[in-house]
Amino acid sequence: MKLPLSQTIIFKLSLSRAPIPGTNPLTYAAAHGPNYLVYDDHRDAPPGFAVRVGKKASIYLVDKLVARKKLKIPVGLAAGKKGNDKPISLTDARIKAWDSIKVAITHGANPKDIAVQIEASELAFGVRPRGRAICRVKFPAGVGHSSVAEGNCVVVRRGGE
Repeated sequence: MKLPLSQTIIFKLSLSRAPIPGTNPLTYAAAHGPNYLVYDDHRDAPPGFAVRVGKKASIYLVDKLVARKKLKIPVGLAAGKKGNDKPISLTDARIKAWDSIKVAITHGANPKDIAVQIEASELAFGVRPRGRAICRVKFPAGVGHSSVAEGNCVVVRRGGE
């Protein structure tokens, strides 16, 4: 369903209260299923911006087709509890949604997946807070060395040098 969202409407959404579009004033009925989506029809909202209402929480998301893949990009928590996340306002969510769409189009993937890949690569390469990657290797002869990669330059230190 599609309607112009406001902060008051978002706080009224729950599984027991799903809005019925086309009614004035807006009326609510029980939802069928584990969750439902309410798409935003506001002029400031990006295309595909929606609120997914679940059992414990409501989240903002963007439903977008990127690189022939249908992505549901999570933007933030709208209401309820989900881990340590704090609810964000509707205007902040719309701004964050536009940024997420730009990142998704640029990289051709979900921004959440991109962040996970970056974090995994940092853990794999042992990135220090200053951004320098350190790799320790033990050679079969028992001599260890460290290599420090900065940009395109690699410095190799052998043994105790």
